[in-house]
Amino acid sequence: MSNQPKVRVVVDQDAGAAYMALTDRPVVRTVEATDDIYVDLDEFDMVVGIELLTLHGVKLPITSLAYEYHLPSSQLDIIRARVTEMTQFISGSTSIKQQRGVVARSADIQLA
Repeated sequence: MSNQPKVRVVVDQDAGAAYMALTDRPVVRTVEATDDIYVDLDEFDMVVGIELLTLHGVKLPITSLAYEYHLPSSQLDIIRARVTEMTQFISGSTSIKQQRGVVARSADIQLA
């Protein structure tokens, strides 16, 4: 069993949006990182989840999120990989059947 942190992802195919849950801690407040990215924070201002309102051409400001909102460094590469997988899924760069298998095994992505 891996000690690697899990990032649970839910993709809304119709909206082309997604939510990445980094922990199960309660959300205390939500901040707008960009027009298309909202960050859920806990009581200590640590990232609980990231909402991407669009996956088409999204540029996740991972460095500033890590700095401003105490995003654990152990999750940075995982988050980058998940965003890449989600944008490929939404853009149709792979078949849905094929992508569902890849994503489900590697990212715990659920389709809304």
